Amino acid sequence: MTEELVVRKAVPGDVPGIEAMHSACSLDSRIARWHAPLRAVPSRYLADAVSGRREHVALVATDRRDVIALASAVHVGGGSWDLGVLVRDDRQRQGLGTSLVTAVVTEAVRRGATGLRADLTPSRHFLLAVLQPLGRVLASVDGDGLHARVEMAATPATDRTTRFVRPLRVGSVLREPDGTTPR
Repeated sequence: MTEELVVRKAVPGDVPGIEAMHSACSLDSRIARWHAPLRAVPSRYLADAVSGRREHVALVATDRRDVIALASAVHVGGGSWDLGVLVRDDRQRQGLGTSLVTAVVTEAVRRGATGLRADLTPSRHFLLAVLQPLGRVLASVDGDGLHARVEMAATPATDRTTRFVRPLRVGSVLREPDGTTPR
């Protein structure tokens, strides 16, 4: 039987699950996400992620029991948004992060995004391939790591991003917090 994964907007009730998922991640995964060996999700970030604020798109993936991933994009000015993803270690390399990036970017574009920024640790350079279908990727390297900027075309994200994403799993669904399927 294939497990159903649900991708939905992050809400305040997800805070304990997000914290538990973060704690279950390896130090390497947390450093890759935060660029620091954080033991906990930064409280200001977490409060903003679950606030529903228009300038912060945050999605969680759950297996109906636990939060297993969090992806977000935060508006930083103009049409630019900062992108971040954390997937629990045992669920990495299965297409979940890529699917979450697609869903977050699709929503950010709906809210006016024309560009993305993502800071990556050098060990995560392979993630540039996830960004390439979204638009023109400009990358630079310095002492802090790899910095990627994506200049997205004016076409809707759904036209541009859904072509390259593998399905999460058979039966996976994107749902609103109340359980309904978005239109």
